[in-house]
Amino acid sequence: MTFSIGRRSFLGHAGTALGLGVFAATGRAGAQPGDPGTLPAIGRTINLDLNGFGGTLIVDQPPPLPTLDFIGSRVVEVRKGGTDFVHLQTLNFTVEAAHPMFGKITARLPDIDTSQDSVLKLGPDGLVETWLQSMDVTFQRCGDCEGPFTFSTLEPARWTARLSQFPPPPQSTNPDGSPTGGTLYRLAEPIRLGLPGASDNTPDSPPVPDSPNEHQTSGACESCALASPLPGQSTTTGTEYARIQNLDFNQGHVPN
Repeated sequence: MTFSIGRRSFLGHAGTALGLGVFAATGRAGAQPGDPGTLPAIGRTINLDLNGFGGTLIVDQPPPLPTLDFIGSRVVEVRKGGTDFVHLQTLNFTVEAAHPMFGKITARLPDIDTSQDSVLKLGPDGLVETWLQSMDVTFQRCGDCEGPFTFSTLEPARWTARLSQFPPPPQSTNPDGSPTGGTLYRLAEPIRLGLPGASDNTPDSPPVPDSPNEHQTSGACESCALASPLPGQSTTTGTEYARIQNLDFNQGHVPN
């Protein structure tokens, strides 16, 4: 056990000027994959790779605060939505980072995902995705205190992106090593992390290791940055032990 991310008027004129056949081809779900301004076909499974750099980890310790770089993947299935949008259900999501104090940090899809499906919508200037994602985040250790320490999002994390096509183009690198391709997804608000179950308003308590060890007897765990709730917080959705902010992800299509 461990302890416990005016348009209606415009379209009317467009349909009159161009003909209903052209309008349907540019706005319908299931047009050719990657065509600008079209929605992907219902039932399609899409693999994406993720790169997130410069996220700040807020924990109960003085500055400088840790910065984290994540890499990983996301798999979504396109589900029926409405006339101008589709749902994207996350089938798999895993990203990893590393830090000297915390070791490997892994964020993954929880066993039971309570977040709503993401929404991919036709906008005036292309496509807009709102990515909603619950996650469990596990820290391998906390300083000299052996873990793992696992926390869950107190509410689903939310990113937004404007896309010229979906899925976004693959990610690659330029000859100088700089990244290219993909689409940037911006984090809408910080990711708040609490104990598993806290978002259901169940009682929570500080995380403790699974079994006694030398690190506990030395008192190292008492000063662990993950052992105390963050000060000055609202506990409406559960006690917050850590927070990740400024974590934008670049996502690119990985062809099947």
